[in-house]
Amino acid sequence: MAEVVDADGRGAASVDERVEPAETSFARGNGKKGANGGNNWSALLSVMKQVLRGVRPGKSVRYDTAVPSKMLLPRSALEVMEDMYYAGEMQNGLSSIGRQATPEGRMLALVRWYLHTVTAPPYLRKPYNPVLGETHVFQAQDGYMMEEQVSHHPPVTAFYGEDLSGNTKYWGQYEPHATFTGVGILIRMTGKSSIQVRENELYEMPQVGLHIRLLPPLGAEWVGKVRIRCEATGLCTAFEFKPRGILPGGSWNVVTGRIYRSLRTHGNKNGKGEEVLLQFKGSWMGQVVVTDNNYAGYPAEGDVLVDGKYKHDVNPAIGPKFTEVLNKNDEKSSYAVWRKLTLALYDGDDAASGKEKHRVEQYERKVRKWRKESGIEWGPRFFEATDGHAATGEKITMWKLRSHELSEYLRSVGGGIWPFHCPCCELYKFRPSEASCTLRSHPLLGLPEEEDEDALSTKVVPSPLRMFKKLGRGKKQQKAGLVEGSAD
Repeated sequence: MAEVVDADGRGAASVDERVEPAETSFARGNGKKGANGGNNWSALLSVMKQVLRGVRPGKSVRYDTAVPSKMLLPRSALEVMEDMYYAGEMQNGLSSIGRQATPEGRMLALVRWYLHTVTAPPYLRKPYNPVLGETHVFQAQDGYMMEEQVSHHPPVTAFYGEDLSGNTKYWGQYEPHATFTGVGILIRMTGKSSIQVRENELYEMPQVGLHIRLLPPLGAEWVGKVRIRCEATGLCTAFEFKPRGILPGGSWNVVTGRIYRSLRTHGNKNGKGEEVLLQFKGSWMGQVVVTDNNYAGYPAEGDVLVDGKYKHDVNPAIGPKFTEVLNKNDEKSSYAVWRKLTLALYDGDDAASGKEKHRVEQYERKVRKWRKESGIEWGPRFFEATDGHAATGEKITMWKLRSHELSEYLRSVGGGIWPFHCPCCELYKFRPSEASCTLRSHPLLGLPEEEDEDALSTKVVPSPLRMFKKLGRGKKQQKAGLVEGSAD
C-alpha cells in the first residue's frame, strides 16, 4: 500500500498496485489465445484503418498512434521491463552470470538468463507510451533496474541495472520502429544492450523484434536474429527467433541457437572461422533442449537447457509479483503518472479510463507548449546524450548514465535499499577512490557530517511537477524538468 500525491498537489487514496483487474481477458502472445472479444476487434479495425491508410508492405508506420483506452495494457512500457528482467528461478537470475568460474560458464549462464527474460507479449493490448522524463526504479529478485524516458519523439528509453553485489551490470537503450509486413506489424528495437561481468568481460547484444500478426494465424511473437558477443573472450551466442508459418500445424515461439568461440578476437585479429561449443533448439515458452555438445563443461545432448513452462502463468496485465517499486513518491514515476488510468482499467470502466488518458495527454501538451514558448530545453535527469552506434552498426544518439545523479537519487527514494555501485569510483573490487569521484556523498565513503542518515532514508524526492501546479507561474518554472508526451 502506498499514498501518492498527484501532480496538482492533491492527496490521493492509498492503492495496492498488485490488485487483480476486474476484466482478465488480457490475452498473451500465443496464437491460440488470439482475440480479446468483439469490442476489441471493432476497436482494432478502427485503429488499423488509421495506422495503415496508404501504407504498403515494408513501409514504416507510426508506433505512437493513439489507440482507444480499451486496447491499453494497464502498465507503462517502462513497467513492462519488469517482465524482461524476470528469470524464473533464482539460480537463473542476473547474478548467476558473475558467479561462474570460467568464461564458458558465464556465457552459458547468460544464455539461460536471456531465454528466461523472453516472455509472452500481450496480443491486442498496448502499454502506455511513457511521458518524457518518466522514470521507473524497481527491485527484482537478485537485482535492481532504473529506467528513464529520455526522448518522446522519437520514443527512446534508457536503462541501467545491477545484481545485488554489483558484479554484473546491465544497461542500454531501445527505440521502437514499426513496419507493416503485409500480414502484421513488425516492431524493431533500435539500440543496444550491454552486460558487464567482472573487470573485462563486456557482452553486447541487439534487441529482438516483435511481430504482431493481424491476419491468421493471429498472435504476437518475438522474431529475428540476435548475437551476443564478448570481445575479450571471443565467445558468442547466435539466436534465431523464428516466426510462425502460415500453414496449419505450424509452431509458435521457436528458437534455435548455438554457442561458439570466434577465432577472431581482440588479441588475434587475423583469426578466421568459429568453434561451435553447443547447439540448442526448442520453445522459449516451453523447453529448450541441447541438440549438440562439443564442450565437456556444457549440458549433454538431449538435456533441457531452459524450462520456460511457468511463463504461461504470468499475467501480462499485472506482471511478476516479485518486484518492488522503489520510487513511488516521485511524481515522475510510472506508478504516479499512470495510477488513476491503471485503476480505471482494472475496474473495467471505459469512460473513466478514457478521461484519465485524456487528462494526462492534455497536461503534457500544455507543458510542451509552455516550454516551447519559454525557450526552455528539457534534459534527462540520469542520462546524457553522446554519439554512438547501435548493435546493428547504424549511427544513433547513445545515452550515457550520470552515475552520481543516480546514486544521490537512489539514496533519497530507496533509503539505501539499492547499494548502487558508482562505476567511476569502484574498481571492480569496490574500493572507492576519492581522488576520481566528485560525488558529494558516495555510499562507500560514508555520509557527510552535516547530513543525518535517517533523514535521508525518508526524504521525499522533489519533483519538477510541483513547480507546475498552475502553468504560467513565475521564474520557478524555468527550473522545471518537464515534458512532452502522449499516453497511448
